[in-house]
Amino acid sequence: MSINRRDKFKLNLNALYVPYYEALCAALPDRWQPYSGYRSFDEQTRLWNQGRISDGHIVTNAKAGESAHNWGCGTDWTIWDGDKPIWMAASDERWEEYVNAVVSVGLRPGIEFHDVDHNELKISCSWPAVLHVFDAQGSIAAHQKIESSITQ
Repeated sequence: MSINRRDKFKLNLNALYVPYYEALCAALPDRWQPYSGYRSFDEQTRLWNQGRISDGHIVTNAKAGESAHNWGCGTDWTIWDGDKPIWMAASDERWEEYVNAVVSVGLRPGIEFHDVDHNELKISCSWPAVLHVFDAQGSIAAHQKIESSITQ
């Protein structure tokens, strides 16, 4: 039995984000699928380096620990045609369906900071602030910081 794309990306998400993710899955038609979810700090560093230190175009402005992805609290989505993603311009009107679904389930839409395909858990602090807690007190304290900062 093969696992579907939405279930695959759910596997490594933070338990605090999962109910929102499940609601987003229910709110969006099947043509919308995630293409990025949890990222390790190493993967985030590799992506941050892209277009800066290595070849390619810049794909993120967040360093390791500064992204919701690093805490399992963010995903990136697009429309899929079978097993191929459709890379749409940020101005494409089809994004409206996605952004409306993101907002309707209580997540922060990435369009607020020019990252239309992204969504993340709404928290009252920044992700770099979570990283600061992690660096000073460890992963349990960072998780508690996220949990105590969830907003609606």
